[in-house]
Amino acid sequence: METATVPSRSNRRPHRRHESPRPLIISEQLFRGALMKERKRADRLNQPLVLLIVALKDRADAQSPSIWVPVIGSKESIEFAARHNLPITPGLGRHQGLRDDIIRFYAKSLAASGHRITPDHLSLGITAYVADSKAQAVKEYGPHILYFNRTLFSHGNVTETNLQRGMGYVSDHSLDYVSPENLKEAQRSREDYRNMTMEDVAKRAETMPWGTADEVAERIIAAVERTGADVVHVRMNTGAMPHEMFVNQIRLFADRVLPKLQAHKMTRVPMAEEVTA
Repeated sequence: METATVPSRSNRRPHRRHESPRPLIISEQLFRGALMKERKRADRLNQPLVLLIVALKDRADAQSPSIWVPVIGSKESIEFAARHNLPITPGLGRHQGLRDDIIRFYAKSLAASGHRITPDHLSLGITAYVADSKAQAVKEYGPHILYFNRTLFSHGNVTETNLQRGMGYVSDHSLDYVSPENLKEAQRSREDYRNMTMEDVAKRAETMPWGTADEVAERIIAAVERTGADVVHVRMNTGAMPHEMFVNQIRLFADRVLPKLQAHKMTRVPMAEEVTA
């Protein structure tokens, strides 16, 4: 299993290796413009201009960058990714039932476009916290989850599907693939975020990879076994977590959890086999 950090935006047109790598050309133009702007700013403030230069491989040998489509639940995003044979992050770590619906529909859409789903097509979003116990994890991490959901995420975001539909962001049929029991989660009511309590966090934590290192590893492996994903991107700094607390989580995860994940390899997507057979 691999761990990865997924870009927050993946809406660029995918390019094949034989095509001209126009995204790199655009980036070069943007870089030159930013460089001139910083040069003028440094001159105005009488400050030195410090550059960090990163060398890239020769473009003829460069591979296309990895592109992951972050799928929250809209049918259109899933179908777009399937048409272009792009990997997805199903549900971004949210409700298990909705994630299952997304993977099944994604597998169908891939097959309809002449592609076949593999473990490399899926990257699971996981919120993990390593502690001495589940209770300690909830006590330490819970307040940061609350702050993110009640204060940060729920203000300034239009989360409700019905409001997004009115803005033209999704279609009337955007959720027609979702099972009835998972519709509430797919509709993403803002009040579900704003009204979250520590009791809600503790209840969710019961089935999440929070707690001892063994439990964290076991729950992540169980999730990839269920979905077939061979890539996991782990979030450890939700909310306003202090830097030292975040760094400590990275150390604990790397030392006690990561070796077990890296030893695990997925070769099939069990959930998709029932819909692609």
